[in-house]
Amino acid sequence: MEQTTCAASGDSLTRRTVSSSTEAARAEEDLQARDDDAPSREEETRHEQEEEMEDSEDDEEARERLMLAEAKKLSAEVKQNPWRGADGALTFQRLAELYRHLGEYEKLNRTARLACVYCPVGEEFLLSWLEEEKRVARLLSGAAFESSFPSHQLPLPREQHLHIRRLYRLARFVLPSVSLALSHLRFEEAAFFASSGAFSFSRSSSSSVSPSSVVSAEGIRGMFEEALDDFALHALEGPCLWAAYRHFESAILDSLRRRQLEKRDSGKQEGKQDRGQQEGRLETGGGNHEEESEVVRQMHRIQQLFCRQLQLPLAGLGDLLDEYRLVAGNGADAKGREKGETEKKGEGETENKEERTRWGEERRRQKEGSKRHRETERQRE
Repeated sequence: MEQTTCAASGDSLTRRTVSSSTEAARAEEDLQARDDDAPSREEETRHEQEEEMEDSEDDEEARERLMLAEAKKLSAEVKQNPWRGADGALTFQRLAELYRHLGEYEKLNRTARLACVYCPVGEEFLLSWLEEEKRVARLLSGAAFESSFPSHQLPLPREQHLHIRRLYRLARFVLPSVSLALSHLRFEEAAFFASSGAFSFSRSSSSSVSPSSVVSAEGIRGMFEEALDDFALHALEGPCLWAAYRHFESAILDSLRRRQLEKRDSGKQEGKQDRGQQEGRLETGGGNHEEESEVVRQMHRIQQLFCRQLQLPLAGLGDLLDEYRLVAGNGADAKGREKGETEKKGEGETENKEERTRWGEERRRQKEGSKRHRETERQRE
């Protein structure tokens, strides 16, 4: 009985050993099969990706061909009969959109100009066209400058800037609009403050210009005045135009004050200068007096803008009056501080001068006394 049990257990162990070895062999075969199938799967995946890319390229080419065909058809229709009213405007807009997608910027510019001539165009169409022209001009100027700065932070070259200005003039002539006027003025302001000579204000700051001689503070003021001639009494968007004008003048005032602070800090770091030079600056007035007078004139410009708007029957006059009082109060405080500093400085210089005068007289009397003493000693001898 015991022998039979031992034999059965031995057979079961043998079967387990054989089954485990069989399973191990199968696992090895599966692993080998997977290793063999891995390159083929990678190739299949790569082929699928290539096919998808080819399909997408084919789709893009097919889409471009359809756009070209549609653009050619619409261009022929426009040439045949441009005077089509509202339908013509829609045709021009669709044609401009096709040229924008195709990257045909010269044709886009020509199409937009023709639309302005032959049919009524909307504000949205003009703004989108002008933004596209500015984007292309900035890309061209960025390539021309070869700078590491973003292209939207670079001032446009003279020719590009004048080109965009002419387009704005055309758009505002075709459709007088506050939005177009503000977009134009913001474009000019950005060019003015981005130029390296924008902050070189002096007594004749109204004629200060950028290195390219395209934008000046006085020129931008003239543009604001032209826009106010048309839209100063606009019930809804007139206050926005007045606020933009004040913001421009306030930006100039901030730049003037910033320049004064920088000069003061640099003067403190350099230390005290020669007393003779200080007396010369005090007698002639120096550059500080001109800068302070320019700050006063700039504050007066801003206050005049507030007063002009407060005389018009526009909405929000209560809030505008509160803002004016705040600005006037800050201006009076700043003016008082500047006047006090000037008076203190003048008093200090006067006291120093009087002290030097007294010291010189005392020194002269001592010299005369010593001289008389020597003469008396000689006479005694």
